[in-house]
Amino acid sequence: MTSVAKRISGKLFAKPVKAVKAEVIPQPKPAPVPTAKELTKRAKELQKSWKLREALANVDQALLLAPGHQEALQFRGTLLMDLGEIELARKSAAELIRAYPIDPLAIRQHRALGMPFEAPSRERALAASIAAGATATAFKNAASYLYEAELFAECLEFCNLALVAAVRPPLKQPVSKRTIISIEMQKGLAYEGLHQTERAIAVYESILSTGEPYGSPASGLARCLLEIGQPEKAEAILRTAGFKKDGEPPFTPLMLDVLQARGKILESYQLYRRKPVTVALGSLFGRPTVISDLDINDASNLAKTALLLSEGGPGDEFRLSTTYADLANHFSELTITCDPRVESLMVRSFPAITFLPSARYRREIAQKIENRDLISDATLFQTLSDQAIHLGKTKDVVCSVLDTLADIRPSAEAFANAKNSNLVPDPVKRAQWRQQVDPSRLNVGIAWRSMLQSVARNRHYLSAGDLMPLASVPNVHFWLLQPKATDEELAFLKARLSLRIAEGLDLVDDFEGQAAFISNLDAVVSPFATTGELASALGVPTFLVSTTRSTLWRRTESGGDIWHRNTRIKEAKTTQPVAAAMSDIASDLAALRDGKVTALRSWS
Repeated sequence: MTSVAKRISGKLFAKPVKAVKAEVIPQPKPAPVPTAKELTKRAKELQKSWKLREALANVDQALLLAPGHQEALQFRGTLLMDLGEIELARKSAAELIRAYPIDPLAIRQHRALGMPFEAPSRERALAASIAAGATATAFKNAASYLYEAELFAECLEFCNLALVAAVRPPLKQPVSKRTIISIEMQKGLAYEGLHQTERAIAVYESILSTGEPYGSPASGLARCLLEIGQPEKAEAILRTAGFKKDGEPPFTPLMLDVLQARGKILESYQLYRRKPVTVALGSLFGRPTVISDLDINDASNLAKTALLLSEGGPGDEFRLSTTYADLANHFSELTITCDPRVESLMVRSFPAITFLPSARYRREIAQKIENRDLISDATLFQTLSDQAIHLGKTKDVVCSVLDTLADIRPSAEAFANAKNSNLVPDPVKRAQWRQQVDPSRLNVGIAWRSMLQSVARNRHYLSAGDLMPLASVPNVHFWLLQPKATDEELAFLKARLSLRIAEGLDLVDDFEGQAAFISNLDAVVSPFATTGELASALGVPTFLVSTTRSTLWRRTESGGDIWHRNTRIKEAKTTQPVAAAMSDIASDLAALRDGKVTALRSWS
């Protein structure tokens, strides 16, 4: 190496050359894969916004991750029914009950879809509990299954088994307080089903004393207090438990019942304006404050157009129709939605009102849901159609018929002073049905339950056997008005009553025919169900049998009905047994037959 080269080399390599670090670009962490539980929760949020396809996609993804995920299987059936995909819903329900034979929701889905299923039994519950390890949770699930089947004594037995399993050593996993309280809550419900109200009260009070924020013991306690005739204590319990929002109670059916039982009619009807459907309506039509500020009696409404939405089933619509003539006088133009099956009956009865047929949907009866593309809140799917939305955009006032009651029926005096507006049956059909009725006999229509059945609903209904005291009245033809009566019920009644069946009368969908036929009867006996409400709205003498305190608020001091002057309310299962109430009705029917009661159509 030359001297020059050495000098250059020395300069170049005298100091070590620092290595140049390559720039490291941080990579984003992969998004965590959601669990089946998270996907199902997301699906439920989407369903609330009526984004059903997106919700179903999330549930399907959850089931790919965890094929046996119970909550996802349950919710898939609900979504498929909401989408009206009945055959797929049936397959889903069948898969759910195969995987979870004692799942209460699986049973409800089978009923809604008209699918047969194995009758619930203690033996089936016990086998499933043992197969699941005989844990506290397994016995609790079995208790819920038995409760759904109204096997209340067996439900109570399995609650006690669950509590024993919760404390027996050794425990692989401690049972949480939440689980213990859920078992106790189920026990309270079982006592309620057995009509052992005092024991149910003790259970709910015990849960409340723990201070744990689980379950709904306050609601259970308030419900029991209402049933034993202490609505003032029930109201205090609900308010103390935090049933308030901005100083006012939020809408709950129980609070509504309690307020009505206390005679607080105005406050109960103001509560309607806080219900989820009303809030959703305000949001949809861009007038979120119009309902709370609504005053039907304001003279400015006389220059306004209105769309009022009827809610609930046909029975609710028949009862509320007594307000329609009054409501028509408050607006320049009034449209009211109606069940398509009652459109012609309503048009004939209230010619000053325009009626918009709007199909109703209930999860108790699975069917294809149509005309619900424009809603964005699941609370509206049962009542609000796309046609109603389009029409509502052109109206000055849009609200539920229920939201008007605080203004037009704020007190018992307002009911008493209101002019009754009876439904008008088709005169031609009425004359045709008259030919089937024997005028030499007393003709009485009978029903004992709703077509829709559940644990909560059945508290308000009767059994066919409860009607037996009526058999003591001679020279009476009893006419079947019960929709979807079973073969067993019909055989039982035919053997004991002079039961008649109106040939060709559809007791499910033909309300024109029912109205025409019922208007020829001398009286109707029914629980608080569609049949009784229709007869009452037609002005036919009607006996409504109240089996819970929640309907007794309607009874006037003279035993009449606050809604209908031609109706009497008989109390049963509260201060007296059903048999005593039926015996009272039998006596009234005998008096009617003998001509001793001449003003039945103007009872008050």
